[in-house]
Amino acid sequence: MTKRWIRRTGRFALGFVGIVALMLVAAGAVDYFFPADWRPVEATVTRTRIKEFRNGTLEWALFVDARYEVGERAYEGRDIRMYSNPEIELTEAEQRDWPPGRTVALFYDAANPANVSRWTDGGRQGVAVVAALMVPVGLAFAFFLYAVFRRR
Repeated sequence: MTKRWIRRTGRFALGFVGIVALMLVAAGAVDYFFPADWRPVEATVTRTRIKEFRNGTLEWALFVDARYEVGERAYEGRDIRMYSNPEIELTEAEQRDWPPGRTVALFYDAANPANVSRWTDGGRQGVAVVAALMVPVGLAFAFFLYAVFRRR
């Protein structure tokens, strides 16, 4: 093994460890800044509707509005996505299973009960994964811009 190969391997390993560390920091920041205390509540569906939804490709999503109570106060969650599918017929069939009056388990933010989610953590885990994955994408974009403008 040559010294040059060892240096290159060391730089690669250091860069890899640095990227992983930045990914962990990004996920930790989401964990720190997003609400952590989500509590279950039984809600009653008041309205449903189907809308176009883009999740990479066009899908049809079923959104519900639901009323729930925390303590003595009533709240209404709006546009809670409960189901999505690329085929509108399947989404319409799912909508028939969500009539007004149906009960559904939701989760509210203990610090702000008006904030409601269908996820037990308020969607925090998904945001943390996206934030962590955006680190290498952002770095690659930054290096690309550096390479393009360095040549000028």
